[in-house]
Amino acid sequence: MKNINIYWILFLVGFCVWLATVLFVRMDNAYFVQTSSYEPINDTAFIHKLQYALLSDGVKVEKSQLLGYSKSREEVEALTALNEGLKNFSDANDLKQRFKNNSIKDYEINELLTSLIKLDGTQALSKPKLRTEKIRRRIATNKDEKVRLAEKALHQAQQAYAQRKISISELKNASDILADARSMPEYREVITTITQKLPANATGQKLDKETQQLLLSKIQERIRAWFASAEVTAEVSGIFYTNQSGKAFIVQKHTQGTLQFFDTSLSAETVAVNILCDGGEELSGTARRSSEPGYYKISLNDSSAARCIDSVDSKVVIKVYPEKSTLFTRLMNTVRSDKNSTKAKAPAH
Repeated sequence: MKNINIYWILFLVGFCVWLATVLFVRMDNAYFVQTSSYEPINDTAFIHKLQYALLSDGVKVEKSQLLGYSKSREEVEALTALNEGLKNFSDANDLKQRFKNNSIKDYEINELLTSLIKLDGTQALSKPKLRTEKIRRRIATNKDEKVRLAEKALHQAQQAYAQRKISISELKNASDILADARSMPEYREVITTITQKLPANATGQKLDKETQQLLLSKIQERIRAWFASAEVTAEVSGIFYTNQSGKAFIVQKHTQGTLQFFDTSLSAETVAVNILCDGGEELSGTARRSSEPGYYKISLNDSSAARCIDSVDSKVVIKVYPEKSTLFTRLMNTVRSDKNSTKAKAPAH
């Protein structure tokens, strides 16, 4: 019985030693290496018709973000100032003085502005017995819904064009439809002419006030439509730039490429690796042996790997898991791990 207990104890001790050895091998099997030869691809997307930019160089923009307007800075600033001035409008002479030499090239706005300036609200009119009056009603054009549907249609067209299911002319047509929807007013006017008798104490001052308010409203509506039609938005996401010639473009950084590392101690066709990102994140992958002796390469087509590489710079640290390990390679890997662990914890930026 004692012999059986001794054998049983020896068996348990041997099993614990074997288990500890396995755990040691598994824990010690990984080590760190420095990668190289990662070359990001930079694409440039030119922005057409942009004359007045709202953003400064180096700003990261998202797709469909407003970049600026397809009009000159002078005209944009003049219309912005005019719109602010109309909010507290009280004196046509003051308005005339402020916009004496305006840079507004929109014919309709200038015509309405001229009519407003010429209007004399203090002049009394004769009091006719009958007055023919035009009644103007505003009817909603359902602009918001039309813009939403046009944006949805353009998004679908962009996806279809990316898959080469439609032509560029069809994509442009969808873009033009959206531009038309954005430029349309929120309301359309319906004019009805009626003839009515004037009260005995009627004066032209009230009529002038109504005309003044109508002109103010029409100018403000036209300004809103002007800005909507002149908007230039980003067709892609990336970093926004303008060069000295005034041309604007967006730089996109694509992370398709290859990481490679050198290690002559490996012999397998593939080895498991972890790419180390900022914040302690690790992405699992597989490195494949290159035709060059000692070199292993890692493909970077995955979007999560792309974000990881962007966060740690062009050279990153990876953790290698060889498939087999001997006592000698374990000792060598331990030395490598000690030398590289600092690099792995804080990749260079």
